[in-house]
Amino acid sequence: NAARESALKLLRGERCIVLKVRQGSRSPDAEDIELASGEIEGPYSRALVKRALSAGRSVAYVEGAPENTSESVVLTGARSALCAPVFVRGQPVGCFYVTHRSVAGLFAEEERRLADFIATLTGAALENAEGFAELRRLNQALELRIQELRLAREAIQEQAALLDKAQDAISVQDLGDHIQYWNASCERLYGWTAEEARGRPASELLYRRPSTAHRAAMSATLKDGEWAGELTQSTRSGREVIVESRWTLVRDDAGRPRALLVVSTDVTERRKLEAQFLRAQRMESVGQLAGGVAHDVNNALTPIVLSLQLLRMEQTPEQRDLLLSNLETVALRAADMIRQILAFARGVEGERAELHLKHVLKELHKLLVPTFPKSIDIEVDIARDLWLIKGDSTQLHQMLMNLCVNARDAMPSGGKLHIAACNVQLSEAEVRGYPDARPGPYVRLVVSDTGTGIPAELLDRIFDPFFTTKEYGKGTGLGLATVLGIVKGHGGFVQVASEPGRGTQMSVFLPALEAPTQEASAPPLESLPVGQGELILVVDDEAAIREAIRRNLQEFGYQVLLAREGGEALELWAQERGRVRAVLTDVMMPGVDGPLLIQALRREAPNLPVVAMSGLTIDPPPGADLLLQKPFRMQDLLRTIHDVVSRGERS
Repeated sequence: NAARESALKLLRGERCIVLKVRQGSRSPDAEDIELASGEIEGPYSRALVKRALSAGRSVAYVEGAPENTSESVVLTGARSALCAPVFVRGQPVGCFYVTHRSVAGLFAEEERRLADFIATLTGAALENAEGFAELRRLNQALELRIQELRLAREAIQEQAALLDKAQDAISVQDLGDHIQYWNASCERLYGWTAEEARGRPASELLYRRPSTAHRAAMSATLKDGEWAGELTQSTRSGREVIVESRWTLVRDDAGRPRALLVVSTDVTERRKLEAQFLRAQRMESVGQLAGGVAHDVNNALTPIVLSLQLLRMEQTPEQRDLLLSNLETVALRAADMIRQILAFARGVEGERAELHLKHVLKELHKLLVPTFPKSIDIEVDIARDLWLIKGDSTQLHQMLMNLCVNARDAMPSGGKLHIAACNVQLSEAEVRGYPDARPGPYVRLVVSDTGTGIPAELLDRIFDPFFTTKEYGKGTGLGLATVLGIVKGHGGFVQVASEPGRGTQMSVFLPALEAPTQEASAPPLESLPVGQGELILVVDDEAAIREAIRRNLQEFGYQVLLAREGGEALELWAQERGRVRAVLTDVMMPGVDGPLLIQALRREAPNLPVVAMSGLTIDPPPGADLLLQKPFRMQDLLRTIHDVVSRGERS
C-alpha cells in the first residue's frame, strides 16, 4: 500500500493498482498475475504487465505508438499507463500499474526511471520485510528453545535432587568407563565426592585390583542393553562392600550407545546377616540330620541285634539259616545306607538300575515282621505282573521303611499296616497337578494304616524338612522330606489321603519303563575262587576287621600276614618280600597310613599288587590297583584278591 501511494503521488497518476505474481512462478503468464491492492475502472493491459515483467524494467503506454496498438483497445478511457515490475532477490514478485484518463504521454523517460527507482525501493523493502519476518520467526524459535532448555534444566535439577535423595547409589559412566554423574548416595557409600569421582575410571575408583566381574558387567551391558548381579567393591577407606547392581545402556536419539546408567544397592549387612543365619541353620540342620541318620541306622541295627539274640537260643537248622540270611540282608542294606549318605554328602546320585519292586517289598516285609509290634497286623499285596522301574533299590527301601515307620508310630495301640503295589496308566488330567509328572505307565505303591490320621491343616506341611508332630527326641522331621526327595528324584510323585481317627494312606507313583520286560531269572551262584597258598599281607588298625579277613582268606586257601599300621607292614614286607604276593591295606590308619605305605611299596616293588579298602573314600589312592569299599562281602574279597594275584603272576 505504501508503494502504491508513493507511485501515485510521485508519478502524478490518477489511478494505481498493485499486482502480484503467484508464489513459485518463474516465468509469469497472465494466469499467474492477480490483483493485490487498489482499484481501477475498467480492465488493465495484461500484455503491458507481461512486457514489463519480461523486460525487468518499467514499460509505458504511449498513445498513437504502433507497438501499443493492442493496448489502445484494452485501455479505452485511459490515455497514459505505466507498469513497473518489482523484484526480490532476482525473482519477480509483482508490479504497480499507474494510469491517467485525460493526459496523454504522461509517462516519459524521466517518469519511467522514477518508477524503476520506486520499484527497486519496494523490492528492497519487501526483502527486508521478509528478512525481518524470518528474524522474528528465528527469535521466536530461539525464545521457545530457551524456554524448553530452561524447563529441561529445571526438570534435570529436580531429578538430580530426587536422585540425591535416593537410597541407591546412582552413577553414569561413559563408554570408556569414566564417571560422568555421581549422586549423594554414591558419596555416602563409597566416600568419594562427586567432584573427586567425576572423570575417573570406575574400574580404578571402586576396585583395589583389576576386576573381571566389572569388565563382564560392562561387556554384557554393551551387548544386551542391561545387566544385573552382585559386585564386591571397595570404598575410599578400603572397606569391602557388596552391592546389588543394575546396569542399563543409555542411547541417544539416533539409537547409538551413549552411556551406562548404574544403580547399586548396598547389601553388605544383609549378606552378613544371611551368612550368620545360614551358619545357625546349618548347625541346627547338622544336629537334625545326625538324628535322622541315627534313626535310619538304628532301624537297620534293630533286626541285627534281635536276630543275634535269637541265634544264641536253640534253633532248628532252617530257622538258623533264615536268621543268618536276614542278618546278611540287613547288614548289606545298612552298608548301602551309609554309602548313600556319603554320596549325598558329596552330591553324587545313587546308582540306578532296572529293578522289580516286588523284591524290595518282599525284603521289606521280612524285616518288618520281626521288628514291628505284634499288635500291628502287616499285609503285603503285590500285583503278579508288576512292571519294571529304573531306580536305586537302597533309596526305595529307605523310602518305604520311612513310610512304614511313620505308620507304625501312628498306631501306638496297634492296627493294620497295608502295603500294596500295582500297575496304573495315568492320563494327562490325572497328572495335571504335579508339574514334573508325565502321563503314561506308573507303578503305584500304597502304604496305609489305621492310625490317628493327620489333621487337614497340617497336610500341606508334612513334607517340610524338620517339621514333626512327634514329641521332642522321637522325631527329626526328616522322614517324609526324605521320602519326597527320593520319589521326586525317581521322577514320581506322592498323594496323601488322611482322616483323623481313621488312618492315612500314602500313595507313591513311580514311572514304569516304557516297554516292560520279562523278569530275568536269578543267575546261578558262581563258585568262589580258591587260593593256592599265596601269602597275603593284610593291614588294618581294627583288630576285628583283620581277624575277619584272615579267617575268610585262610578258609579259601591263602596264607595271611597281619599288620596294625603301615610301619609294621613295611617291617613284615622286608622280612617276607620274596613271598608276599599281594597287599590289602586300609586307607585311614594312625602312624603310617595307607597312601604312605603304598608309596613306599611302589618304590620297592612297582609290580606288587596292592588293594586299598576304605569305608569313606570311593576312589583308590594313588598307586593302588583297586579299592574295596567297606563293608564288603566274602565273595567280593575273594574275587578281588584272586584277580590281583593272577594279574601279578602274568606281569
